[in-house]
Parts: sequence; structure tokens; C-alpha cells
Amino acid sequence: MMNNTHGGYSAYKNTKVMTASQAKLIIMLYSEAIKQINIALDLMNKNAGVADYTQINTSLNKALDIVGELTASLDFEKGGDIAKNLFSVYSFFTREINEANLTKMPQQLPEVLKLMNSLSDAWKAIDTNKPDPTRSVNIAG
Repeated sequence: MMNNTHGGYSAYKNTKVMTASQAKLIIMLYSEAIKQINIALDLMNKNAGVADYTQINTSLNKALDIVGELTASLDFEKGGDIAKNLFSVYSFFTREINEANLTKMPQQLPEVLKLMNSLSDAWKAIDTNKPDPTRSVNIAG
């Protein structure tokens, strides 16, 4: 029974990802990175012990993997200055998350979260304001 439920959820998640727009995929990536950083931050803020270091490391490495995917998705030819600026921001994320993971100290993470949330909100606004291809205007009458 549990396997069917898990399998169904996995299939639902796969379908959700496979049918999502590019903006929605980016929003999902930010959402998961934010979630993983918050897990690590919560453990660090409760003065996590050595037993929690594995979870901190796992969560921050997942966030780093996501930042890597976001970086790899940049198109410098089409994106111009925006792609270059995002590359700089993603490089900043990588440095700060790595530093937090090495030291197991949370000082860098609130700024990373603040910027990630801002970028996620910007993508949500872009996705919300895009034209709906199912609602076309008939200019011919």
C-alpha cells in the first residue's frame, strides 16, 4: 500500500515537472533550494551537534546542486547582461553556501535566502504576467 502511494506521488511529481513551463521549473528549483537551506539553517540555529552535521551537509549540497542547475541553464547569448548578473549572483550563492557548510555556521545563509526569495518572487511575477496562449484575441473579427 505504501509503495503504491509513493509511486503515485512520484508519478504526479514527474508529470508536474515534465509539463511545467520554464518559469515554473525555475520557481520549483528556487523553492527546493530555499527549503533545503532553511532545513540547514534551522539545525545550525539550534546549535546542532555532530549528529546533525550529516543532515546540514546533505541539505546544503542539495541547494548547491540546484544553484549549479540554475547556473548551467543560463544562456549568455540570449540573456546578455541579465545572464551575466545572474551568473554573479549564483557564484555568490555557491561561495556563501559552501562557506556555511564548511564552518557549520549560519551567518551567510540569511542573505542567500533573502536574495533567493527575491529572485523566486520575480520569476513568479513573470510567470503570472505572461500571456495565456489559450486566450487569443481575434483581430480579424
